[in-house]
Amino acid sequence: MADAGCTLTSAAMVFSYLGASTDPGVLNSCCGDYGCRTAGCGLVFGCASSNCSGGHAVFEQAHAFSWPLLCGKLSQNRPPIVEVSNGGHWVVVYKSNGYDLDSGSDYRINDPYDGSSYKALSYYDSYTRVIEYRGQ
Repeated sequence: MADAGCTLTSAAMVFSYLGASTDPGVLNSCCGDYGCRTAGCGLVFGCASSNCSGGHAVFEQAHAFSWPLLCGKLSQNRPPIVEVSNGGHWVVVYKSNGYDLDSGSDYRINDPYDGSSYKALSYYDSYTRVIEYRGQ
């Protein structure tokens, strides 16, 4: 998944957090069955949650990145999926340390590229979009 499955893996992490019984392999199969993948291993976010989360996740919206939005989603127990490094890679932000909410160094991520959970969001140098799901 390191080379082309970060979007799907990030969605699997969030769906699982929200109560779905899934993993990247299961989600990949389901998304293939329902046509929820796009060229270049992209993901149709609403299709994936509607058809492949077992009713546990609802796609809310894709937003332009902002620090207040990121902090707000975490305070609502909705870990956001963030597009980083000028597009092409996605991570799940799971925690804020609460010290400097306008800095990537304050936020911890799960990174599908290498499976790590110790990195700060500031490991990446740019942030483009925030994908928001909520539990149902």
